Amino acid sequence: MKKCKRCRRPKSLNDFYVHKAAKDGHMRLCKVCSNRVSKLWDKAHPERRKARGRAWRKKNPKYFVAWRKKNPEKAILLALRNNAKSREIAFDLTLSDMVFPKICPVLGIKFEPRKGRLHALSVDRIKPHKGYTKGNIQFMSGLANSMKSCATPKQLVKFAEWVLKTYGPKRLPSRVSRRS
Repeated sequence: MKKCKRCRRPKSLNDFYVHKAAKDGHMRLCKVCSNRVSKLWDKAHPERRKARGRAWRKKNPKYFVAWRKKNPEKAILLALRNNAKSREIAFDLTLSDMVFPKICPVLGIKFEPRKGRLHALSVDRIKPHKGYTKGNIQFMSGLANSMKSCATPKQLVKFAEWVLKTYGPKRLPSRVSRRS
């Protein structure tokens, strides 16, 4: 048992972080108090906290690359959350809300990020003003998402009609997959 220097409650040693330089090998503050103090410091010194984070990321660049490869779904979720935060739009997704397809449901192509952004998985907000919320996202290839980006459904239909009129169903380029 050890008494926390901040809350003054006796707690087990498991409730204290390890600190090799301390006499008993544990910090003076319990984990709860230590986390509170750390959060308060971060709020009071946001620029120093950001600088410390940037320095660590610069020193350990391979960490995030390896983490993203190991956790691609979590990486996408984190990127969406950060994107929503920077755009100041709604976000309420969890991993269980997201079903990651292997093939683009629009174009029928396999997701291959190594070929570039157009072949990578892209997240589309069905109604952009609603943000990244349950029922308002869909997955597609970057190519499909960029084709759809600013067009209304009516404009997309006109575009599809133009493609059919210009190329005809039999003269479509071989790279375009025809579905029946």
